[in-house]
Amino acid sequence: MRLSSLLALLRPALPLILGLSLGCSLSLLRVSWIQGEGEDPCIEAVGEPGGPQNPDSRAQLDQSDEDFKPRIVPYYRDPNKPYKKVLRTRYIQTELGSRERLLVAVLTSRATLSTLAVAVNRTVAHHFPRLLYFTGQRGLNRRYQPRLRFQKQQLLNGYRRFDPARGMEYTLDLLLECVTQRGHRRALARRVSLLRPLSRVEILPMPYVTEATRVQLVLPLLVAEAAAALAFLEAFAASVLEPREHALLTLLLVYGPQEGGRGAPDPFLGVKAAAAELERRYPGTRLAWLAVRAEAPSQVRLMDVVSKKHPVDTLFFLTTVWTRPGPEVLNRCRMNAISGWQAFFPVHFQEFNPALSPQRSPPGPPGAGPDPPSPPGADPSRGAPVGGRFDRQASAEGCFYNADYLAARARLAGELAGQEEEEALEGLEVMDVFLRFSGLHLFRAVEPGLVQKFSLRDCNPRLSEELYHRCRLSNLEGLGGRAQLAMALFEQEQANST
Repeated sequence: MRLSSLLALLRPALPLILGLSLGCSLSLLRVSWIQGEGEDPCIEAVGEPGGPQNPDSRAQLDQSDEDFKPRIVPYYRDPNKPYKKVLRTRYIQTELGSRERLLVAVLTSRATLSTLAVAVNRTVAHHFPRLLYFTGQRGLNRRYQPRLRFQKQQLLNGYRRFDPARGMEYTLDLLLECVTQRGHRRALARRVSLLRPLSRVEILPMPYVTEATRVQLVLPLLVAEAAAALAFLEAFAASVLEPREHALLTLLLVYGPQEGGRGAPDPFLGVKAAAAELERRYPGTRLAWLAVRAEAPSQVRLMDVVSKKHPVDTLFFLTTVWTRPGPEVLNRCRMNAISGWQAFFPVHFQEFNPALSPQRSPPGPPGAGPDPPSPPGADPSRGAPVGGRFDRQASAEGCFYNADYLAARARLAGELAGQEEEEALEGLEVMDVFLRFSGLHLFRAVEPGLVQKFSLRDCNPRLSEELYHRCRLSNLEGLGGRAQLAMALFEQEQANST
């Protein structure tokens, strides 16, 4: 009776008891299976070089090694795959195991934030987790009012070194002034180390140019330069006609108002005879010449005469009688002058007065003084040192296309009219026309291959005041270096005192 009454009492809870018992049994059975798989010796063989490669176990091992020190994994190039340049920032983050997020802070200003900062952002932003730009760093002390304020007084010492693998390294010794909130001041000397890393090299889209383009040299000649033109023609024959360079020459003979008239001797008779002799010596060569009569010859007016005689796709090389263009100079003219894109105006190397600088020194950058003397008779076009300077005041040489010049000339005529245009033509050179009335890039760089012997330029006072001042300044700076001029003055004072 008691058993039947107990069963009747537990009958409603019997399914619950059976379910709990079955669930506990299955749970214990699953735990025993998991513990048995953890003791499998195959897992230990996964990390061995010859063991099986299980992805799940590899992931567990990588997670277990999270707290260990990073190790260097060398980079081996697969010969079957194309070469891919290893990015330095990504290598530091992954292969070296550096798990800190890299932060790049760029000091900039509001003026360059929308230009240079955009270029930096598009170049390196996808390589770093965070890239911040700080503007107005000069006003941080005023805005945030820290307890200590630092102001840079001066640069005590500086050192820089270029590392091809990292970039430009700087070590600076700065003298800082520390100011507290109470107004106490103290000078501090601190050394800082800076690094300008190498950025990704990008190729700028440029029009295609070739070294097979024919160059049309234009040589304006005044009556006073007729004697020097003979030496130019001989040098032109040796450097251009002899090696069969793809270049032509046009002589622009500029007569004065009273020169070359009827019954008067022709001042350019020797030049014309020398040109005819070169045509006879080199068959197939034609040296053209144009005669122009002008009282105050302007470079733009002379170029207008030549431009009308040639097609629009002609590459002009405007030169002077003292210039000695060679094959390298012509090739750089072809590569740097791009139709519809860029005009090239090289800066020639001007030798000093041999009477003031008998000892020659190697050419340095513009504005630098002469270096230690070297033996005379050297040729800078072949890499040997010669005493002189790069004449930044002169802009008589230039490379440009006829179509670009005609476009700039038409824009000048459209903006200036009448008497204003006539006055502008007297005070402008070809480089000024491209600079003011053209949207082309104006590329101006030193050209060691353009070497000019010492000569005093004839500065015409009828030209504009700016051109006359530049001509006079070029003559004065071309006399010699500071040390050579000082020595000449010292010797002159000694001679006057005795």
